[in-house]
Amino acid sequence: PKSNKPNVLQIALQTRIKLFYRPKAIVQAPGAVWQDKLVLHPQVGGYRIENPTPYYITVIGIGGTAEQAEKGKFDTVMVSPDSSVSVKTAGSWDAPFLTYINDYGGRPTLRFSCSGGACVAKGKA
Repeated sequence: PKSNKPNVLQIALQTRIKLFYRPKAIVQAPGAVWQDKLVLHPQVGGYRIENPTPYYITVIGIGGTAEQAEKGKFDTVMVSPDSSVSVKTAGSWDAPFLTYINDYGGRPTLRFSCSGGACVAKGKA
């Protein structure tokens, strides 16, 4: 709205907030990283991300290097508890990296190792 005063600063913000409710029955140990339980299954043109945990996980990148996973082009996906989702990637790697958003808004990257049609997390990149 137009102001009737000579000196006015107006600011408009557009903010998106995601709010998750974690039931008391789902107890999280302090410092626990449940995202390392994710399993990647290589597919033609990408991966199927399996989430065996009771938590939602937002995946923001997958790549052949930590830098590709952190900065590469990727359509963000949210993987529901005890489910899986297929994603397209620019390649398929023997040791992919995956970046996710944690509870505090951080963007950690996990290093994976593949064998027998499944890739398991081997720790942070």
